[in-house]
Amino acid sequence: MNISEAVKLLSNDINSISIECANRVTEFYTSDSDKIVSDNDFGSIVVEFEYLFLHVVDRYAHMTLSENVRDKFIEALGINVIDLNYKNYGFNIEKKLIEDAKKYEINMLNNRTHEYSNYKKMFPNQGEGTGNTLFWEFGKKITLEYLHSHNPAVIVKCVIAASDIIIKGNLEEKIKMIE
Repeated sequence: MNISEAVKLLSNDINSISIECANRVTEFYTSDSDKIVSDNDFGSIVVEFEYLFLHVVDRYAHMTLSENVRDKFIEALGINVIDLNYKNYGFNIEKKLIEDAKKYEINMLNNRTHEYSNYKKMFPNQGEGTGNTLFWEFGKKITLEYLHSHNPAVIVKCVIAASDIIIKGNLEEKIKMIE
């Protein structure tokens, strides 16, 4: 599969799996009480999952693709995922504002990539604590920033949703198919 085909396939995958994960987490969070998640917070959770999955794809691409191919692929993928958000959700705002928003999202994606690169492990090894692993720290971010909760069960739900999707989505295998 060439870069263009991979970008199209994976950007659609990342967008849809991010929505699925956000749904899983917010449904779990709101299931046991009168808690609600605003549309803005839900949208932010979707985007944060997209940043996470783009980072994970970049990790896999780093192990699999040549530097030149990886750089072209990841840049195009990030832009395409961001473009999909504006295309799919039909934001009714001026073109200039959309371009500014896309620049902001690209900057946020770069910030998240830098932040997430500090976590060398995605998951803890058996018998290790969960702290300072990518998925645990991501779950904490979602739980604290968007759900305004300190509930470890919600953090775990974020971790389970994301890890389950990475396995089911065959992200690593799809990257290995890029030529």
